[in-house]
This record gives sequence, C-alpha cells and structure tokens, in this order.
Amino acid sequence: MFAPQGSVPGCPRSSIVGLPRGAQVLFRDEPGQLYEFTNHLREAIAAFPVGSVLLENLDLSNVWMDTPAFGYLMDLLKEKQVSSKRVKAFRCGFPDEGLRPMGALFGGLYA
Repeated sequence: MFAPQGSVPGCPRSSIVGLPRGAQVLFRDEPGQLYEFTNHLREAIAAFPVGSVLLENLDLSNVWMDTPAFGYLMDLLKEKQVSSKRVKAFRCGFPDEGLRPMGALFGGLYA
C-alpha cells in the first residue's frame, strides 16, 4: 500500500509528493527497485482520473537503470496519461535505444 507524505515503502531514498497537480516524483534507490517504485506510483495515481495527474518534476537522474525498467515506468505514465513539466534522466546509462520508451510517451502527447 502507498504510504502518505511522500515516503515509498521499500524505496527509502525516493519520494512521491503533491499528487495530483504539481507533484514531485523522485527515484534515487537501486536500479532493481524501479519496478517496485513504479508499482507504488501506479497505486498512488490510481486515486485520480486518467489524464488528471500533472508532475512538476520527474527526477530519475544519477541512477543507472536498464531499458526494460525505464520502459515499465514510461508505459505507466502513458497508460494513465500523466504529464510532466520536467523529466530529469541524465547519467542513467541509457544507450540511444534506451530512450525509445520516453520518445513513445512524448509522441503520444498533444500540445
């Protein structure tokens, strides 16, 4: 179950704060925990209608992660039509192919 006040069970260095509008979503745990973090994010945004969640900041920086885990997170954002003002994903170790999930997400957004 999702814990309030930004804490994410099993991901002590990560947080989800301020849903549904202007949220700060920060992932700073081990790369293998991104699936667990994404599942907690899914549970947290389930309380809101599809398309109503706006993230002020999605920060994944400085966590070396694999393409499937990143794709899992991007698929959730696309499925729930979550928008974000900023996505920080630098120093994550992605090859060019690893950014395809983000491209697919942005390709489905409308201005």
